[in-house]
Amino acid sequence: MKNTIVLGNIHSISIKASRWIVILYGSLHIAAGISKIVRTNDNFEGVLFVVLGLLFTIYGIIYFFPTPFTPKVTILDTGVKFKNKVLAKSHYVAWPDVKAIEMGPYEIVFKLANNNFKFNYATHWDRSIEIKTAIRNQAAQHNIQVSGG
Repeated sequence: MKNTIVLGNIHSISIKASRWIVILYGSLHIAAGISKIVRTNDNFEGVLFVVLGLLFTIYGIIYFFPTPFTPKVTILDTGVKFKNKVLAKSHYVAWPDVKAIEMGPYEIVFKLANNNFKFNYATHWDRSIEIKTAIRNQAAQHNIQVSGG
């Protein structure tokens, strides 16, 4: 089983709504830029609108769709993969290495044999609950004690 949860943003709107708002906003900028170039022959402002539209669209894709760059938590049968920033590398924790899990507000600490792995993240509160519930369910299948939450 593979469960990928995109961290997204910390605003009060859902990931799905954020995804489409940002892409729609980017698309409108692109359309306005093309319109400016064609109708008024104002190349500088038109190109600026197109570039901004492309940046908004790329931002929407990177932050709100599961891509290799997206900040996300992926819960697998074999372990958990974390990525909390666009340019950061992913961290992987295998279930057999985990002795216990402690959960706090927007953080998860995996107690390993040699050390602890602490994952801090920023997301909307309902996404945090979704992440913690998925980790709890998978940890229960591996007989790992989970505290806090």
